[in-house]
Amino acid sequence: MTFKRPQLRKARTFVNAISALAVIFSLAACGGKKSDEQPKPDTTVDLPVIWTTASLVAPVRDIGISSGYSPLMLVAMDNNQVQMFDLDGERLTEPSDLGVKEVSDGYYTDIENIRITLFPAIDNEGSMKLLGFNDVMSEPLALSFPEDLSGIGGLCTKDDTDGGILELAYWTESDPKTLEIGTLSQDAGELVWQLERSESVGGYQTQCLFETDGSATVSTSDDAARLFYDTGNFDLALNEGGLTISSGADRSNLYLRPGLSVEAPQSVFAIAAASNVSVGSYPKGLIAVAGPWEDGDHRVVYVDPSPLLNEESEG
Repeated sequence: MTFKRPQLRKARTFVNAISALAVIFSLAACGGKKSDEQPKPDTTVDLPVIWTTASLVAPVRDIGISSGYSPLMLVAMDNNQVQMFDLDGERLTEPSDLGVKEVSDGYYTDIENIRITLFPAIDNEGSMKLLGFNDVMSEPLALSFPEDLSGIGGLCTKDDTDGGILELAYWTESDPKTLEIGTLSQDAGELVWQLERSESVGGYQTQCLFETDGSATVSTSDDAARLFYDTGNFDLALNEGGLTISSGADRSNLYLRPGLSVEAPQSVFAIAAASNVSVGSYPKGLIAVAGPWEDGDHRVVYVDPSPLLNEESEG
C-alpha cells in the first residue's frame, strides 16, 4: 500500500490557528448521566470485518473519525505519534510526533474559504488542542485551542446542529465529577469556544458520549463509541480487550468476524464509530477497531454495522 502524498516536514509545536490556516490557504491557492455497571452478557452479536489499514508503527492509543465531507480517520499511537487515513485504509500521512495522548471525533468546517477538518485532542501535558487536516497537507496541523484549557481528564464530541463546528464535553483531573460542555464555532475567521453549561456526573469516569439531545453519558469503560440511527442508538464499550454492544436494555458481546482476506484483531486496544460517513462502502456507517493481529502487527480494521439494522427490521 502506497502513500497518497509525501511528507514535507514534521510539525513539533502547536501554532496559532489563524496564522496556520493562512499558510494552508497559500498552499491551496486551507445533564451528564453515568452508565450503571452491568454483568457480562451471555448473548453475542456477530459483525463482519471488511477492510484494514496497513501495519502501524506502534500500538494504538485512540481513534477519531470525521463524518460528512471527505471523512477521515485519525490514529493516535503509544509512541506519541499520530497518523491520518482515509476510509479505504489508505495512509494519507506518515506518522507525526505531535505529543498527543487522546483524540476525539473530528468535524469539517470552512474558515474563510479554507476547508479543514478539526479533531479536538489532549496533549501529553493535559491541555486541550486541535488537530487540523485537509487534502493539501502532508501531516495533521497542531493548532492551539481558542481558550487555555488544561488539566483535562477526558473529552467527547458531537456535531453542532445550531451552526457551530462541534459540541465538546470534557472533565478535568481536579474535578472529575463535573462535565464542562460547550461549542466550538467561528466568527469572522476566528475560532471561538463558548462554555455553555456544567453537568454533575456524581463520580469517577473514563469515557463520555453525547446523546442526541445534547446531554452526555459517562462510563468507566476502557473506551466507548456510539452509533446514531433514526431507530435508536447502539453503544459500544471496550473492557479488558473485549467488546460489548448495547441498544436500550439489550446488551451483547460483540464478535468480529474475519473477512476472506482480513483478520480480526486478537484483542482490542481502541474503538471509534461513525453513523454517517458519506462514503459508498459504508452506507450504514463504520466501526473502527484497533489491535494486534496474530502476526503481532498493529492495525485498525473497519467493521460493517449494517447487520445491526437488519436484525432490528427483522425483529
